Amino acid sequence: YYTIANYFKCRNLLGDAQASIKNFLAKYIKRITVTDFSDTPALEMKAITYYTPIYLFGLIVTLATYLLRNLPLLWLQIVRAFEGVTTGYVENPPLFIDAVVLIILTSFNFGLLGFLIVRPRWAGFKQWFNSVVRR
Repeated sequence: YYTIANYFKCRNLLGDAQASIKNFLAKYIKRITVTDFSDTPALEMKAITYYTPIYLFGLIVTLATYLLRNLPLLWLQIVRAFEGVTTGYVENPPLFIDAVVLIILTSFNFGLLGFLIVRPRWAGFKQWFNSVVRR
């Protein structure tokens, strides 16, 4: 990324690649606003054209890895934690402790992910929540 961005003297190659993908999707989804690239220099536009498929491929690989590897592992963790908690401490202490630690660590990871997703949208969420509560 940095090699391409520096070589082509791009200001925001990642943002421009995302905007390029959104422009493509805007043809099919009317809610997406189109980004105007008319004032973008030709050299930078060339970099955007080359980098966008690379970025899209990386995005697809990342999503596929998450869906095909992480979700089944998460399911196994949930099953194992449920098994450990329902077995109980008296019946099998190592399995129970393993389940509790697994639940704590997984909750922390997903809590952090949730925080990172919600944080940029927090003002809008507070406004929506306050409008719902006031009704």
